[in-house]
Amino acid sequence: QFMKDMRMSFKELKDEYKETEGNPEIKGKQKQIARQMAMGGMMQAVPDSEAVVTNPVELAVAIKYDPATMQAPQVVAKGKRLIALQIKAIAEEHDIFIYENVDLAAVAEVLAYVYKQKKKREMARMRRMRNRGQAGGGTLGAMKRSL
Repeated sequence: QFMKDMRMSFKELKDEYKETEGNPEIKGKQKQIARQMAMGGMMQAVPDSEAVVTNPVELAVAIKYDPATMQAPQVVAKGKRLIALQIKAIAEEHDIFIYENVDLAAVAEVLAYVYKQKKKREMARMRRMRNRGQAGGGTLGAMKRSL
C-alpha cells in the first residue's frame, strides 16, 4: 500500500520534468533568440566580404580576404535557401561581387566545416589539458611542493 501511495501521478511526473529540464516553450524561445543573434552577426559581416560564391538556388558563401593579414580567405557568412537569398541580397546592396559556381560553393562549405571542426577539436584539447592541470596539480606543482 505504501508503494502505491508513493507513486507519482502523470501530472506530477510532467511537472517534475518541467522543473528539472526547463519549460520546453521557454527553451524553444531561448534557442530562437540565440539563432537570431547568430544570424544577425553573420549577416552584418556580409558587407565586409570581398565576394559571395553561390550555386544558383540553394547555397551562398561570403568570403573575406586580405592578403596582408590573412594566409587564406575566411568564410564570414554561409547559408542555405532563405539565408542564402538574404546573403545575396545584402551583397547586391553593397555592390559585392557575386560569383555563381556550384562546385566552388560546395568547396567553400566543406572548408568552412573543416575549419569549424578543427577549432572544436582544439578547444576540446585545451579543456582536457586545463582539466588535467587542475585535477592532479601536475608534476610542476608536485615539484614545487617538495622543495
